[in-house]
Amino acid sequence: CHMTNGTQRVRFVGRLIYDRKEFVHFDSDVGLFEAKMELWRSQVQKWNSQKEIVRT
Repeated sequence: CHMTNGTQRVRFVGRLIYDRKEFVHFDSDVGLFEAKMELWRSQVQKWNSQKEIVRT
């Protein structure tokens, strides 16, 4: 979580990593999950379609 100017601006960056390889990335500035491996694309599309999961 990155904070700038106190709490006026908060940015969350999350990464899912397995075996030292990043397979999913989330950046609250973008507001979407991004699949880093083809295997995860369908799951990431499901997560991005569920607005209760992706809140910016």
